[in-house]
Amino acid sequence: MGKYTGRRLSPTRDEIAQLACSLYESRCRHDGHQIDDWLRAEQELARYRVTTKYQLTHTTDGIVVASVKG
Repeated sequence: MGKYTGRRLSPTRDEIAQLACSLYESRCRHDGHQIDDWLRAEQELARYRVTTKYQLTHTTDGIVVASVKG
C-alpha cells in the first residue's frame, strides 16, 4: 500500500502509478489503456482505504452511512 498517509482517503500518485503498472502488466503489456489503468487503480485504492478505515452500512432507504471502525 505505500507509506502511511494519515487521515487522507485519496491514494498518493506513487501508489496509483504502481498499481496502474501492475494492471498494465497483467494485460500482457497491451498498450492503449493507460488512462483506464490509471483510473481503475485510483478507484481501487480509494475503495480499499474507505473499506479498511470505515464500516459502511446500507440503510433501508438506500443511504450509505460510514462510521469509523474500531
